[in-house]
Amino acid sequence: MAAEQVRTLIGTTIWNEYFKFCFERNPWDRAVSQHFWRTRQSEPRPSLLEFLRSQYVKGPPDFGGLSNFGIYSIDGDIAVDRVGLYENLYIELERIAVLLNLPEEIKVAGCAISSFRSKRPPCGAVYSASTYKFHRVLSTALCILR
Repeated sequence: MAAEQVRTLIGTTIWNEYFKFCFERNPWDRAVSQHFWRTRQSEPRPSLLEFLRSQYVKGPPDFGGLSNFGIYSIDGDIAVDRVGLYENLYIELERIAVLLNLPEEIKVAGCAISSFRSKRPPCGAVYSASTYKFHRVLSTALCILR
């Protein structure tokens, strides 16, 4: 549910009183994952570069669906108190627990992604000079969010 919808649902007073946080996944990791997921039944499977060119032609703010910015922003501004990096999920949750003075750690259910993708190609197999341009754009976008 988008931040604006939540604010409307709970009201501005409660929205302003609550600590709001979310997580943003590295857009490059998300692109590689989406390539795998969206082309899993394609024969022949398009290369990562072909997939990137066909899917991610949109620019900011969501880079063709590679960012959740539209979910945690309102009118183009970040609407939450903290945007954590998914790659640092447990560290970020520890920081939030300390910040909020929570009596115990925040626990997260385990991730079962490995059961979906048992044959992961090495990073170099999906990364080439051509995909480097996409990676630079997406990395820049991530730096802007930090």
